[in-house]
Amino acid sequence: MTTVLTPPGRRARTARSGTLRRRRPPLLSGAGTLLVLLLALLGPLAAPHSPTAQLAAPFQEPDGQFLLGTDVLGRDVLSRVLSGGRTIVPTALAGTAAAAVGVAAGVLAAMVSRRLGDLPLSCIFPYQSASPQPACAVWNWP
Repeated sequence: MTTVLTPPGRRARTARSGTLRRRRPPLLSGAGTLLVLLLALLGPLAAPHSPTAQLAAPFQEPDGQFLLGTDVLGRDVLSRVLSGGRTIVPTALAGTAAAAVGVAAGVLAAMVSRRLGDLPLSCIFPYQSASPQPACAVWNWP
């Protein structure tokens, strides 16, 4: 049998004593993320009113009927917030996927030989310099 030497006043640590403590932050953050995703995707089902319907006077304060009040046109703010998650979640996922593709392309370009790494750029830039209007239109999008 193996003995564990511990300082005076401290008890010996077993293999399972710190497992849950170390796993708690990832579990809590994962549960929080899942809750936000579910609320964003299922929010329109829980919305008390239509997000586009003008239901009351503009700038009404929060009360029992409108939990977050109304906006400048008299629409329920809570319904608009819950309905907005349907567009935010796919946009965030698309941005994350685009960033992952960009990082992978950058790592690949840094790892391959210089001649092979410059090949995609030498194919793309002549077309971009011939017609830069689409790129400028995307960068100047309102």
